[in-house]
Amino acid sequence: MAAASLGSATGSRVDSAAKHTMACKVDGRFLKLTIRNAADDGERVLHSNKNAYSMQKDEIVMNTTKRFHASSSASAYPLVITTLGERIPELEKYLLLVYGSSTGTRFRDHSGKEARKNALINVKDVSDKQRFTNITDALPEFRCQGVALGQAFASPLTGDTVATVLVGGMMTVMNGHFEMFAGTSPPTDVLRPFRHARLLTRASDHRRRRTMVF
Repeated sequence: MAAASLGSATGSRVDSAAKHTMACKVDGRFLKLTIRNAADDGERVLHSNKNAYSMQKDEIVMNTTKRFHASSSASAYPLVITTLGERIPELEKYLLLVYGSSTGTRFRDHSGKEARKNALINVKDVSDKQRFTNITDALPEFRCQGVALGQAFASPLTGDTVATVLVGGMMTVMNGHFEMFAGTSPPTDVLRPFRHARLLTRASDHRRRRTMVF
């Protein structure tokens, strides 16, 4: 049984009347590359640690269908993830370098072979080196797909690997607060941001204050 979502548990559910949804599949193929012990059976690890790799309701979902350096295989559903799997600090730094690029040219250079080789030098653990190489060789172009409306697992041994994702609409999410960009240049999408003051409108007795700042 799935755990209560953030919006339901806190009574802060936000929904919009107009919704655009899409069925998406958890990218177990990519998540297998993140497993630390290469000798382990990837499918078994994804199954035994199902909650560590699963997509849960209200999580922000990233599309991983298209690859940078490898060919992108055809799929009936868009491939998505909500986690990077077992943590490699050097990989996180590398992704920050790539996606923190200020121009398209820098983005291309930072995602190239030379930049990956330089980042690999900083990885000390032998098993992490192999994982880092496997992941960056098959690195997907992370694109925001939407917000998960249900639960899906990385392994078909556990349960359904496909769940509905909200592509367009309004929804409570559990990954905030964070900077948000409309994805267009110049930005044309209309966003209604909640400022930081909204995060502080909770009294010391854990009850909500009446004030809401936009």
